[in-house]
Amino acid sequence: MQATEQTELINYVNIVCTPFSLAGAFYMIYSNFQSCARSFSSKLIMCLALSDLILSIVDVIEIISPNDQNCTVLGFIRVAGIYSNMLWTTQILTVLYVQFVLEYTGVNRLFPYLVISNIMLSLAPNILTIYDMNFGGELYFAEVNGECFIQPQSSFLYVLIIPFAVLLTMSVIMTVKVYLVFKAIATSLGNIEYKSLFMYPAVLVMLDVPISVDYATNHQIPWLTICCMVMFKSIGLINALQFRRATNTQAKMLKESQQDVILRTLSQDGDSSFT
Repeated sequence: MQATEQTELINYVNIVCTPFSLAGAFYMIYSNFQSCARSFSSKLIMCLALSDLILSIVDVIEIISPNDQNCTVLGFIRVAGIYSNMLWTTQILTVLYVQFVLEYTGVNRLFPYLVISNIMLSLAPNILTIYDMNFGGELYFAEVNGECFIQPQSSFLYVLIIPFAVLLTMSVIMTVKVYLVFKAIATSLGNIEYKSLFMYPAVLVMLDVPISVDYATNHQIPWLTICCMVMFKSIGLINALQFRRATNTQAKMLKESQQDVILRTLSQDGDSSFT
């Protein structure tokens, strides 16, 4: 696929998918605030939704003002959003891996460290690029196929490909190990929250695999490129659908648990009256 065709395709996908992704991210954030959810898993989901929101906002700005954009600012925000999203995917899986595979119960105390490490690692490529720009280096922010990103393209290997390959490999391994553990344990009200949390990184890992193949083939398979663009630009919507599904599942489990308690109480009262 040629650069001009890819630019036009990105613009069309942005216009169609970004509003839904933006709405999905806002829905997740609003629902968390409305429910006043303060559990460890809800905090992780909120952070993932915020990274979705960052990416969607950049896409909206490029839709509104495609010819009047500060690529340094937009590129900075986009790179930070992409890294933050992938890092939260890996970090959520790490939390589940440590808790259920390694059976360490104190993971909820790690939240501040997860936030700090996510911010620092997400900003690292941008800080390196800005330092390079100000001291005569090769790195800079510029438009690439209609989107602002770090240039030159040869830097993609170190800025994007290698770090993402490492994170994706870790994520795939942890996804398999956590899935096998969850498959072995019974679904109950106590662990349904973490089983639902597992679906966010698991879905993103499944999306990242074809996206990685698309980058590795240099966008030479048009249908794969289109599918990957649509999935990437719809991350907020995809996470929102999973969030809605998880919320419904938890509500159903809670209702069934409450009904079970009521039935047991009535049964015990009946036995006592008979006695």
